[in-house]
Amino acid sequence: MTLTASGLVGVSVATGKKLWGIACAAGSTTPVLHKDLLIFAAGDKERLRAIRLEKAGKGVTAKEIWEAKGHPLYYSSPVLAGDLLFGMSVGNSGHFFCLDANTGQTLWEGPARLGLTERREGNASIVKAGNVLLFLTDRGRLLVVKPTATAFEPITEYRVSDTPTWAHPVFLGDRILIRDRTTLRCFRIAQDDGNVVEIKTITEGDLKVVIRDNAQSPQVLSGLASLLHQTDAPDFDAFDPDDKRYSAGLNFEHIISGHKNPNNKLTPRRGPYRLLSLPEGNSAQLVRETTDDPWAMSSTLKYSVVAPHYIDVDFRCTPHDKALFGKRGYAVLFSPTT
Repeated sequence: MTLTASGLVGVSVATGKKLWGIACAAGSTTPVLHKDLLIFAAGDKERLRAIRLEKAGKGVTAKEIWEAKGHPLYYSSPVLAGDLLFGMSVGNSGHFFCLDANTGQTLWEGPARLGLTERREGNASIVKAGNVLLFLTDRGRLLVVKPTATAFEPITEYRVSDTPTWAHPVFLGDRILIRDRTTLRCFRIAQDDGNVVEIKTITEGDLKVVIRDNAQSPQVLSGLASLLHQTDAPDFDAFDPDDKRYSAGLNFEHIISGHKNPNNKLTPRRGPYRLLSLPEGNSAQLVRETTDDPWAMSSTLKYSVVAPHYIDVDFRCTPHDKALFGKRGYAVLFSPTT
């Protein structure tokens, strides 16, 4: 079974003889088999449809079971997770959606303008990876999404390329292969050593410390967001004496290089700066993935609050592409501490 320039056809594996066919526009997506239904869409102007093959005399006919409302596809093939069908439509300059695969009913529709908006082509490669879905857009965004029927629920997002990513990714257990315009990259899926949180409050000895991720950046910045001495000044925040919007410190979030580069500008980060609550209780760790900034530098920043009034900091980083730092080959990491 395949989509051709003139329609969807089924042929005999043994003889190559055409067994059945449906006239439709030429398309580039791959049909999906769900129970006894074949789900497909042809071209970027036709709706998703489901058919059932039935015997008719000595031949086979295709009976239409449902036709979805909206969600025409471009190059993006839909993916099944149980009775749910997930895809990316060309509509609204690219939006994710979820259908009931049994009925074609729309269960949710994600935000618009996720495709190449200047050409109005919404495209993403979708892979079921264990208990999550991976959505790789053609602009280098990799979204990890819960396969739920209630709403679009992204778990996290990574920037994996600054050039188009049209090729389908390959999921290999704890690895993902991603091809962009010029490069094939392999990304490792690492296990967290703690629970992911947005805010971690640690009370130890005389100190009360609040540490944040960058989920609310740039309105609320990441890092050491609050520092109080519980005995001598319990109401005075040493890291936030005047304005809560700008408290931050000791996050080494910003990087500049030894040569002229637009990425030297002090700008909000592109991807998540995850915060882990560590098992020992008095520690938390900020994690920067290689793909989360334009300098391809991964890092961990561990904060440990120690009685009576100390904060130990353990910062480790690894640059993965020395060419990004020019002939001088150095980087400066700093924090906008207030």
